[in-house]
Amino acid sequence: MQVQGNKILIFLPLLVMLGLFAIGYYSLTQTGGFTNTDLEENIFIAYEREENQYIEWQWGSFPEDGIAGTDYIELVIDADAVEEVELRLQQAGEILYETSEWEETPDGIAVEFPTYADGEQIIGALGELLLDASADIDAVRYYHTWAAAEINVSSSESIQELLEERIPDQFWVVEEPV
Repeated sequence: MQVQGNKILIFLPLLVMLGLFAIGYYSLTQTGGFTNTDLEENIFIAYEREENQYIEWQWGSFPEDGIAGTDYIELVIDADAVEEVELRLQQAGEILYETSEWEETPDGIAVEFPTYADGEQIIGALGELLLDASADIDAVRYYHTWAAAEINVSSSESIQELLEERIPDQFWVVEEPV
């Protein structure tokens, strides 16, 4: 009788460990991948007003279906009040892309920037925009695309309308009032 009691003490922990391993493996393999569409729910946009106006964004995760496209930051503001814009994309404290070019839109101004992966670097996932303007921003719109779409941003047609014409199911927009 002594031998049977010891077998239970040996095999019970092994069975529990095998069960936990099987449940963990099953739950990890059943987890769906994170896509560009899901990114809309996982983007953080912050706004600060000091001497200049400062917008910062960061993706919560990286899409498994690839990173390639052109994104836009649109500021709802009186375009005549804008003096200077500086957009920087960075990773690990290193600036990977910067521009001071912007275009007027029906609601304000927009800055275009690339999003792509280059080896270990993810360009577009972390960025900041510094704005020198005599008026305050009313809202920030972040447009994310994951398809090649050449659009000409202009003051006559909204970015959303242009993207809906070119790539209707491969973009989204998040608007943050400030």
